[in-house]
Formats: sequence, C-alpha cells, structure tokens
Amino acid sequence: MAFENIITTAFKTTYKDAINALLETTALTVPCQLNFNNTKSSECPNCYFNSVTKRSNGIYKVGGPQSFTNGVCPHCHGLGLKFDSATETVYLIPIWESRQFSKKYPVDIVDMLVQTVGKVSYIPSLNKATSIIIDTTLNSYMNNTYEKYDDPEPFGLGDTQYIINTWKKSG
Repeated sequence: MAFENIITTAFKTTYKDAINALLETTALTVPCQLNFNNTKSSECPNCYFNSVTKRSNGIYKVGGPQSFTNGVCPHCHGLGLKFDSATETVYLIPIWESRQFSKKYPVDIVDMLVQTVGKVSYIPSLNKATSIIIDTTLNSYMNNTYEKYDDPEPFGLGDTQYIINTWKKSG
C-alpha cells in the first residue's frame, strides 16, 4: 500500500490555506460585478400608470424627465414602470484559458467561456445573478460581460469551501 496516508490532515490544511491565500482580495482575485436584473419596480416618473391595463396610459406627467406628446413614453417604453437592477461586487479568480478549465466544453464555444473561482459563500448571489462583469477595472478598455453558462460547482479537498462557475461571453 504505497499510497496509504498520503492525504493527511496537515496536507488538507496546507491545501485550504493555499486556496484561501489565492482568494484574498490582494492576491489573484479581481473585482467582479454581479448583475441582478429587475429586482424591483416603481411607477414611471414620466407618465401615468393605468392600474387596469397595468401599463402606461401614454400621457406625459408634467415635470417628468422626457417630455412627449401622447403615445409611447420614451422613458419606460410604454410599460408604465421602471425596473431597477441591483449589483454586487465579489472578488473572484478568473480562468481565461480553456485548457485549465475544470471540465471540458464543446469546441465551438470554448473560446467564448471563462471560469471563475470563489468562496462557497458566494453561491446565493451567483445563483441569482443574471450576468457578471469580470474584472471591472478593465471596463474602459473592453466589454467583459458574461452570462451564466453553468451553475456553481463546489470543490475542495475533503470539504467544499470553494466553487467554480462557468460563464459565456455576452453579445
């Protein structure tokens, strides 16, 4: 039994300490913005809401931000409601190179994918997020918006304190 007692408690502790060190905000992580669409709505400040049709009545509300003549409100596009989107910043490690991914994906989309590594405590937020901007410090240089491709996958050595997510390039 040549492989007996290789994975010791000390080895597991070293592994956990190494991953935790990589996930520190000053290590390999980058700021990522999770986007949650349509988290709450409010009546449009530009037109009147019709409670019967549950839409805009197409009449400009004096003092609204975009005046218009009767028709479709340019502010809410006739919905009568404005939907607010919430965001949350989390620190994740991006894996840009598909050869380093945790599992294999179809060749025709692999160049559009990125994986992120984070703490398992992010699962509730990642599950609710509709998209992510990976490395918000690059926003002025490129569009790093991705949509969820897979659900978070827990991983660890004897426990599941970390997660890997796969995201697909938007647009």
